[in-house]
Amino acid sequence: MPMGVDRAWGQIVLAKGETIDLLATGPSESQPPEGLRPIDPRHDLMEGADAEQFEGVARAFEFHEDWQLSITATRYKLEEVKRTSIERSVVQAVATRSGQLSVRALYRMKSARQRLPVHLPDGVAFDTDPLRVNGRPVPLESGQKNEYFIPLVGQQPDQAFLLEVRYTVPDGGTRVTFPVFPTDPAAQKTYVCFYCPREWALLGSRGPWTDELIWRWDDSWPWGFTPYARSGDQGLIQWVSEGVEGAGSYKQAGRTFQTDGKLYIFSTLRPPPPPGGTLRLTTVNHNLLRAIVFVVVVAGGLLLLRSGARPRLLAGGTLLTALILMGVFLPTFSLQILDAILVLAVLVAVIIWTVRHLGWTLPADPDYIARKEARQEARLAAIRAPLVQCATAGAPPPPAAQPPSAGQASKTDEPRRLTEPGQEKPGQNEGGRRDE
Repeated sequence: MPMGVDRAWGQIVLAKGETIDLLATGPSESQPPEGLRPIDPRHDLMEGADAEQFEGVARAFEFHEDWQLSITATRYKLEEVKRTSIERSVVQAVATRSGQLSVRALYRMKSARQRLPVHLPDGVAFDTDPLRVNGRPVPLESGQKNEYFIPLVGQQPDQAFLLEVRYTVPDGGTRVTFPVFPTDPAAQKTYVCFYCPREWALLGSRGPWTDELIWRWDDSWPWGFTPYARSGDQGLIQWVSEGVEGAGSYKQAGRTFQTDGKLYIFSTLRPPPPPGGTLRLTTVNHNLLRAIVFVVVVAGGLLLLRSGARPRLLAGGTLLTALILMGVFLPTFSLQILDAILVLAVLVAVIIWTVRHLGWTLPADPDYIARKEARQEARLAAIRAPLVQCATAGAPPPPAAQPPSAGQASKTDEPRRLTEPGQEKPGQNEGGRRDE
């Protein structure tokens, strides 16, 4: 501040670093500076002063005569952020009938590192060109056990690139374990495309994954529900490579990865590292599953063969309740067994019960025998009634009945035998009654 002069004029320039914030006030924080006029440091500086010579110019003022200015400088500490981010990722896993698992992992990511470490599952085997960046093969550098390094020389930190890793797990089976980056990058949504042979039936999955499946009715034998992926794998590959330079060359190189079998898609957000984030699938042969369902239902019907109606109704209600509970807690398994094989098994059990009831149980039932004899007597009575009427119409009146002598039975006390014993006529049964 000039002292001992009649008139004073000058300028004040405030410069700061990137981590410093300046607050210019007057005598108090609620008052503006006194005797100062804000100016543009790019155009209004006095002759001989250039804003370019000041590094980090923030504000500038011009004063005439007396002035007051209070400056509060706040220094901020830089926070360490993740230097690698995975924006999108798709993992393709092909299960073979020999038990091997062929995997291709695609990542659209950004990184400020020169070498990116990655951990792969135990016992992996590599084919030709296991690592590609934007569709171009790059060497995969090895470190300690199951640790590898991906060279990213020439990649800009703010520019996305496409990373492709291919490997084979000899004993992978139906467990999908994806690569792990030990630097803990920021990860977003991940999709897993699992391909299994068409004769395998998917019974369920375990892990922090959500299936992207829809179930549709299949009209082919055996009629039932069949799972289908909501979206195709090619659409996911285009999604993960969107906005990456060199996508054309990548599409040409990506055709060398062969897939086969039924496609199942799963997704998750920020998957944890294995084993917590491993996708475990339960599969079984379609024919074996159908045979097990058929044998179990028919065997249950045979066990209830000697039971009554109440135990059989209880067994049917138990089966229906079990199917409903499996639909709630095991939806994939329940939809796999709801087909024509289950219906045929239930029908066979019902047929066996019906044959047993008609052939063995019903003929030995006393009530059924009594009802049968009553119906037979009614039919015989209906047949005899016209004959008796015809005989009584043209016959002379019968003589007066005389009381039977002692020791002799009345003729009316015993029905007259038409034939001698052992000489029944055809059409008569052992009781002397004519068949209908």
